[in-house]
Amino acid sequence: MTHLPLARKYRPKSFKELIGQEATAKALTNGIRLDRIPAGVIFSGTRGIGKTSLARLYAKALTCSSKVQDDPCNECQSCLAINRGTHEDVLEIDGASNNGVEEVRSLQETITYVPQRSKFKVYIVDEVHMLSISAFNALLKTLEEPPKGIVFIFATTEIQKVPQTISSRCQGYQLQKIYHKDIADRLCSILDQENISYEKSAVERIAKQGKGSLRDALTFLDQIVVLGENKVSNSVLHDTLGNLSSEVYFEIIKALSAKDSELCLNLIEKLDENSLDLTEALTELIKFIRCAFIVKSLKEESARNGLKDIPSEDYEQIKDLCKEVNQLDLHRIFRTLIQCVRELDGSELDRPVVENYCLEWCLDPGLPSIDDLLECETQVQQKQISSVNTKQVNSNQQKEISKGQFSKAFLNKQTFEKKPEYLSKSAKLKNLVNHETTETKEKNNPVSIKFPNSWEGLLSAWKKEKPLQARKLEEARAITYSPDLIKISADSKSLVGKTLLQKSTQEKLYTQFEKLFCFKGKLEVVEQKQNERSEENQERLPESILEKKERLDTQNKNKQLDDAKKHPMTQSMIQEFNGTVVKAELKD
Repeated sequence: MTHLPLARKYRPKSFKELIGQEATAKALTNGIRLDRIPAGVIFSGTRGIGKTSLARLYAKALTCSSKVQDDPCNECQSCLAINRGTHEDVLEIDGASNNGVEEVRSLQETITYVPQRSKFKVYIVDEVHMLSISAFNALLKTLEEPPKGIVFIFATTEIQKVPQTISSRCQGYQLQKIYHKDIADRLCSILDQENISYEKSAVERIAKQGKGSLRDALTFLDQIVVLGENKVSNSVLHDTLGNLSSEVYFEIIKALSAKDSELCLNLIEKLDENSLDLTEALTELIKFIRCAFIVKSLKEESARNGLKDIPSEDYEQIKDLCKEVNQLDLHRIFRTLIQCVRELDGSELDRPVVENYCLEWCLDPGLPSIDDLLECETQVQQKQISSVNTKQVNSNQQKEISKGQFSKAFLNKQTFEKKPEYLSKSAKLKNLVNHETTETKEKNNPVSIKFPNSWEGLLSAWKKEKPLQARKLEEARAITYSPDLIKISADSKSLVGKTLLQKSTQEKLYTQFEKLFCFKGKLEVVEQKQNERSEENQERLPESILEKKERLDTQNKNKQLDDAKKHPMTQSMIQEFNGTVVKAELKD
């Protein structure tokens, strides 16, 4: 007799036997009971989670003549025919091999025939995303206005490839991955029915290998049963998967958290010796780090609810691990390993790449802790207070004392015997304190500049200190300029001139001149109309900085135009064509 694989032998025959998809099963059975049958249903999800099984169960429930509490009876002629695959009103099509428009048209020709045995005629299209665009288009009209009693059931692993015009005409159900515990319980039930001895921990490892797919787990179980000669044990699994338990992953996390580079390299070598694919090993390691981060961040009840798929033994080890590792380090290790996995390509260089990332992490001094930063802030505040209350004579001495106290306090708090590279962190923190103190002093006490010899020199120096305010005085004319009196005129018609004529602006200017240039004289601002240039005093009254710039620009442009007109090439062209220069202008 031909051996029947466990995945086919124990395919669910009722909705009660279907595990992990209870919500979808309830929606379908309620629709049948309330006589609200959709013309199209589409099941999507990863492989091996029950899409095809659910499609057949739904077809049986629609055609069953004597249902038992919403479940097909599996005893009537319709149920038995569907189990054998010979039902006249249930047509199952493989979308991968029948993906052309001609196949869909042939299917549409059969739709006009009424059901022969049952109330409904059901079409199951597996891997529907493999149909061509033309085939999908041919289905549109049928799905939108199907004949009475016609039901389409689609199954796909790639719902994103199904056109919106199709999925919008169907009721969609996203099937979920099956929990590790549910898979393990189902495997134990099947092994009991098969009278095969097993170790519970070995079955849990097999369920874990399924990665949410019951079919994959059953296929792997078939292989282990054959290798173990009708016995499922950890020794057989060690020969197949390698002698590597979850404890090795926890040791790697601890080594990375402690920045123990030697231990990290030894554990990576252990992974390699067990012939494990490093991409899969790092993926498993990242999952454990993610679990530890959740346990570290959430309360006990919330964390356990979020990690239902983790075996109890592993969960207890994760809790113990969280007592030894830092929460922020877990997050940074997680991101480092994610980047490492992206660079692995299955070549011989995978191991050196993993080792390099781990060594880089171990040798990185990292960021200072929150306590260190708070202590740093305290030191900055103390230095600011000290700079205000201490006399200038003792300020340098006090600065050195506070530096020494900070360095000593910081060094006593950290352990540098094993990681001397962290000394650089202390130096950076001390530099931060000194930089902040110096910057604060400079801000509160701006450096005074010697009183400039000319109005242009004053504006140039002021522009370096106050670049946004210097523009105000470029339009003003300096009538008198000396250490005793600065008298300027401003145009009352311009916006800048109106601002300069205001008393508040003049007081601010005087304060800034006093701070920056040690100006102790008198500052006067008068309206420009009182000092307009006349022909008599044209040469006597000075021009503003802005007027000077405009005059120099005009002179420069005129000179360039004259040079262009006198250029030998221009003169040659004039003589050649007996012409004259009508207009000359400069291009920007």
